[in-house]
Amino acid sequence: EGSIGWVPYLMERADFSNWRHKAWTRSRFQDIKPSELMKRHFCHCFLWDPYGLKNLDEVGVENVTYEVDYPHSDALWPDAAELLWEQVKNLSDEYIDLITHKNAIKWLRHDSLFENYKREEINVGALHAKAAAKGVDTAPKSSGGSVPTNETRPVTSGDVMEMFKAHAEKRAGEHEMA
Repeated sequence: EGSIGWVPYLMERADFSNWRHKAWTRSRFQDIKPSELMKRHFCHCFLWDPYGLKNLDEVGVENVTYEVDYPHSDALWPDAAELLWEQVKNLSDEYIDLITHKNAIKWLRHDSLFENYKREEINVGALHAKAAAKGVDTAPKSSGGSVPTNETRPVTSGDVMEMFKAHAEKRAGEHEMA
């Protein structure tokens, strides 16, 4: 997780550092570049990264999947499919298929997905229709949750830490009473 725009730089920098320093550091990467190992062993996910998608060939399209974290503070639910389309509409159908499902099937070894479902049964339109038919409300809404401060200033990491501390103290007090 964490998007893909930074990946080409990391691979370039790792290759450079290895090339310049592998002799004296006795690096284990003598005959292979770190970037090649990344392409073999890492899958990178994104939910909103137009910049990264412009550099998709550098990352390796086979190593990229779309992530739909819900519930999550960055989640694009319930507009994930529409917002994904805004990012990928200029890519080829082959690349879109890889990013939206084929890479995840490969990396997660979920080869049996289409043994249980026809692709047209689980595409965005079909799933939206199933949700509507069952009366599922997909409108975004707040689930409440804690607010670090009621002041009208930006929230700081200190505010969040104080909120966590207050929650921990409350839980400890509840356990003592039980």
